[in-house]
Amino acid sequence: MLIEVIHSRDPDTSCDIHVYVDGVAVASFTEIDIDPGAGYTREGWNEHRKDSLAALTSPMAIARAAVLFDCAAESQYIEDV
Repeated sequence: MLIEVIHSRDPDTSCDIHVYVDGVAVASFTEIDIDPGAGYTREGWNEHRKDSLAALTSPMAIARAAVLFDCAAESQYIEDV
């Protein structure tokens, strides 16, 4: 199985993600964003983490995302208010 992901980012608007499996576009997929530089407060980051992990279904994806969220939580860009 070949999985290809194209992530297109426009810093002034949004990101677009396109997923293909064996060359066929996937119409529906779950995407979460782990970006501590997006202007989160600590409370907002924690809420975003909770909601993002709840959106995932596979145990492997949940575990990996949790590790990435935990590592990013130490970012200087998340404001402790």
